[in-house]
This record gives sequence, C-alpha cells and structure tokens, in this order.
Amino acid sequence: MKSRRFISIVSLLLAAVAQLPLAVAARAADDVQPSHQCLPDETVLVMRVPEGRRFVEAFRNQTKLGAVLLSQKRFDAIVELIREQAGEGLNKFTAELAKYGLKTEDFPKLFDKELGFALAIEQRSGQFPLAVGLWWAEPEGDLAQRIVAALQQAIDEQKSQPNAARRVDLDLEGQQVMHLAMPVMGPELAEEGVGTIDFQNLTEEQIKAKVEERARRAADAKQIEVDQFNVFIARVGQRLLVAHTFPQSQSETRKHLADNPGKAPDFAAITGVEQAKGVFARFLKAHTSGGSGLTPRVMATPGLAAALPDGVPLIEILGLPEPLLKWAQSADSPLVANVLKTLGVDRIGPAALRVALDRGALRTGFFLSAPEPRKGLLTLLDQQTFTPDAPPWVPATALGYSQLSLDLGKLYTSIRDMVVEQFGDQVRQPLDMVEQQIRSVTQTDVATLLSSVGSNHYFVTFDPTITKIEGNAVPGLEMPSTRTGIVWDLKDEAPWKRLIQMGAGLAALSEGAVTASEEQGFTGLRLKVENIIEGGVFVGHGHMVLGIGPNVVEPLMSAIRNPPEGSAALKGGDLMKRAGALLPPEPCIYYQMMDFDRYVKTLRQTVVTMLELPLTMRARLGAVAPGAGDDQEGQKLVAKIKELIPNEEELEGTSGVAAGQLIVNGHGLLFRSAIELPAP
Repeated sequence: MKSRRFISIVSLLLAAVAQLPLAVAARAADDVQPSHQCLPDETVLVMRVPEGRRFVEAFRNQTKLGAVLLSQKRFDAIVELIREQAGEGLNKFTAELAKYGLKTEDFPKLFDKELGFALAIEQRSGQFPLAVGLWWAEPEGDLAQRIVAALQQAIDEQKSQPNAARRVDLDLEGQQVMHLAMPVMGPELAEEGVGTIDFQNLTEEQIKAKVEERARRAADAKQIEVDQFNVFIARVGQRLLVAHTFPQSQSETRKHLADNPGKAPDFAAITGVEQAKGVFARFLKAHTSGGSGLTPRVMATPGLAAALPDGVPLIEILGLPEPLLKWAQSADSPLVANVLKTLGVDRIGPAALRVALDRGALRTGFFLSAPEPRKGLLTLLDQQTFTPDAPPWVPATALGYSQLSLDLGKLYTSIRDMVVEQFGDQVRQPLDMVEQQIRSVTQTDVATLLSSVGSNHYFVTFDPTITKIEGNAVPGLEMPSTRTGIVWDLKDEAPWKRLIQMGAGLAALSEGAVTASEEQGFTGLRLKVENIIEGGVFVGHGHMVLGIGPNVVEPLMSAIRNPPEGSAALKGGDLMKRAGALLPPEPCIYYQMMDFDRYVKTLRQTVVTMLELPLTMRARLGAVAPGAGDDQEGQKLVAKIKELIPNEEELEGTSGVAAGQLIVNGHGLLFRSAIELPAP
C-alpha cells in the first residue's frame, strides 16, 4: 500500500503538467532565465502554455463561446458531478494527500506561471538514443517545497517494501537534486517463453493451446526487474524542474540475462542514468548561466515568427528535427540516410505551432522550414497556387468548402521514381504490371490518367443527418452520418468513363452493394452497404463527383448542371465575404472555410447521440431480453452530462465563420486559420 501511495504521488506530479486547468496565474518576472530558453541542444520537441490564466480569462470575458463554456455555474456543476461520481474514492485520495501535506487544490497551482514540457534525444554509442523528458512549472507560494517534501516522506515510508524506489541525493550545478530509480517489473521467462509463436504447420487448436500456455507461464512466472524508470527532481527558487527517462530497455535487460545467467544487469548503464543526469545538469546550469538559449535561436528561423499569430497565446509547440536527422545520417545502415536524402527531408528545419486569441478570433499558425531550392518529395510543395474563392456550383447550403491544389500525376511519378530508385526491380516489375492493366482499360498511362482530374480538388461538406440503423440486433438504433463530396474538373472524361464501365461489369459480383446508374446526364456507380456506407461516383458534364454519405451526389450533380444564383450560391455570399475579412485571402495551395456556428450545433448533436448510444442499445436489447435494458444509474448519469452541454439556444451566435489557408513561400510551408468568436 505504501509503495502504491508513493507511486500515485509521483504519477500526479508528472501527470499534472500534462493538462490545463482553469486556475492558471499570470507570469511574473523571475531572477532566473525562463525554462524554455534553457533547453539543451538535443531537444526535439517543446510544448508550453505561456500565459494560461490570461488566455482563460480573455476567452471567458471577451468571447460569447467562452462565457457559455466557462460560466461559473457550469464549472461548479462539473466539479459537483466529478465529486459525486468519485464518491468515497475521492475522499480517500484527499485524505491520502493530507498525510503528505498536500491537497487537491494544490495541483492547479502548478500552472500558476509558465508550464512546459520538452523531449531531448541523447545519442549513445552502441545503443539507441536515450529519450529524456523535461518538465517545468512555476507554482506560487511554497508548493514546490511541499511537493519535494511529500516525495521524500513517501520514499522513506516505502523504502523497506519489495521493489521500492531507490533515492539518491545529488548536487548538480550547485542545485540539490533528488534522483529516484523506480524498478519496472516483468515475468522471468526463458527465451522461448517470451518469443513469438511459430504458427507454421500448426492447427487452430494447437495455436490456441500455445497461446494459452504462454499466458499461463507468464502469469505464474517469478517477477524480476526488467527495466528502470529514472526521475530527477530539483527546486530552483519556487520553480519545480523535473527530468525523467522512459522505460525502453527491457530487451537489452533480457539479452543480458540470457547471455549472463545469474549476473544482475547494470541498470544504470543500460538505462542511461549518467546521460540523463548530464541532460538535466545542462538544463539546470542554463537557468543561471544566461545565454541566448535554444528556443530564441529556433524562433529566429527565417519565416517562422511571421507565420505565428499575435494576441493571447494558448499553447505553443516547437519541433526541432536536427538531432534526429543527425542520428539517422550517422546510423550504421546507410539506408535511412539515403531514403531521407531521396525524399529531400534531410534539409527540413524547425516546425512551430501557436494557438492564440487575437482580434475576435481563435487563430492558429503553423510553420515548417523547408527553404528553396527544395528537392525530392518536398518539390511537391511547389504546386500551382490559386486565389481563394468558391466555384459557382457550390450551394449556400454547404456546411463547409475547401480546395486543394495538387497534381496527382506528378505526385505518382515522383513517388514511383523514388521508390524504384531505392528498391530497383523488386518494385519496378509489379508496378509495371499494374500500370499495364490500367492502360489496357483506360487506354492511357497512370500519370496521365491521374493528371486528367486537374490540379484542383474541391471538397464540400453538408450538415450530418441522423440515420436509423435497420435490420440489426438493436432495432431503432440511430447514428450520425457524415456527408462529404469531392469534385474534380476533368480534362478528359473518356478514361474515367471506361473505369466506370468496368466497375459496372463487376457490379454483379457485389451482391447488390454496387449498382450502375445513369442520372442527370452523369454515368456512375452507386455504393450502398446497409448500416455501413452509402455513396457513389459519377462522371459527366466535364466533372467527376464522389459522394460519401446519404444525399450528397444528387445535390452536387444538380448544382453542376444548373449552378445556383444569388444567395443560393456560396460564391460571393455573406459567408465568403466574412471569411475573407477574417483571414485576408492570399495565393495558396489549400483553402478551407466553414460555417462554424452551424458546425458547433451539429457537433453538439453528435456528442449527445454518442452519449445516448449505449443506453439506446441496452434499451432496445431489453425489448427482446427482459432485464438487459435496465440501466437506471446510467440514464441518470447521461442526463446529468447532457445538462452540462450547452443547448442550441445557448450556442446561438457563439461563433461565426472559420477559414484557413496553406501557403508555400521561399522559407517553407505555413498554414494560418481563424475561427470567428463574437464578443458576449
């Protein structure tokens, strides 16, 4: 029990910095450098919440959606429901924390100032790189001190227990550091007990017997230490700093045990304790040594800062591929390095994502450094650009519309050439056979066929419908149905009609799932698998239409034949104008827009339907199996959860239009999006 008590506190410490509560305080000045500027050069990922409380307050006070979602009444009701469902378990947990001088209200204080996580990859000779996680939190008051004291108390209480965590106090860079080595236990099995089963020449009964035997041996086997989880904890002022490794060395441990029977593994060497300690030492030293730091250098990447939104930030994520690329290029096998070079991704630089509340909208900016001249697969970024606008046939009834510029023929040729270059005849010959079969049907080559759809791909979404699922064990079951259409401007209809004709010839083999059809001057195939999927693909009037979901292809074919006019068309309508004002259009390779106010309501309906689904299934089963549908407690819980979800009246006008666009420039790839959030 005491060992579990200790582990629960350590888990809370590490897990607490993985979620954002409502009570986050604004950042204040500190006498040490910000932690995100102290990261080692081996860092490959940084995630931080720079101004959590400020964002929550701005979202609640400056937007109608925030005022609805984060109202005090709703928050109190959520807390009450959690307490009600946790019951005695929460009381026991609270009492357990009290023994260590902590309380549940303390954990939100871990987010009083900046909260962050980083992942560093430390190279190791003769072993896979060591992954080290770094966390930082800046609680106000004495919370950091109390957490460290609680951990020390828990360790003292459980040190005589089997498989207890081992504590070593260190001095790193002038800071007191607590190192915890926590064993990871597993069954002691011979190699044949943990290896894969050879299924060759075994009957089904023999395979089942082998699986059951291995499971029984694992359950009965003696438990031994097979790995180690190392945690380093330090307190710099009231800032809490944590580093930890990940259990990743079990295979090396078992190999050692197999090669050296009776000799205990050196877990410190196997799990990289000294390397992890070195990473944490550099992290600690940077807090007081000054210097520009890693993240400022990354933010100076050409084109990066300009791609990210201003305003009040919610979250910021940085990806730094350089350490991974160096490891891949120095690997013993040249295959990985050759593949990266062929793909052209060996030259990519940092990536960044930021979400912020700015100018009445929730804005997202993403950037990937891929400077010119681009090579390999990255040349596919250099597609023909377009100025955002909806085609005249898109109806105003559409929930959302998007457009992608991509030459599929060029994409196919590039990928084919790269694969053949790497693997030679073993892939060239089967590809040639497939291409010859396609040529015999379409009378054109694959690249030309794919390029015949043009470079513009149009996506249209409609409001989902609630569909009754018939003919199953749960009569009357209802599920939301997605409704999406994809449309292409065909340069040449002939090869696609030949494919449709071939599909029509094979339709008889589908037992009615696929049927040929001539509709509105289009030739196509309809697909309907009861309770699974419904849609169709049609060619005609210079277009190809693919519909997924009920009643999708029909309105799209009708709109292509007779484009809507005035307010019946999306093009030139109020929604497109508002999208343009929210996010000024630029030449891009991808554009999207959506009536987000309608989308929020459809999302609410989907959530409610999914909440009710288990109860509906039980109730319907109860009609044929008395007693099976009796779930009064579940019904009460679902009813309470539904009360916490804003109704359609509350959601009315809480959001507006949403827009996004993907732009390629000399520095790389950048994506900007915005969701309109009106004031209360």
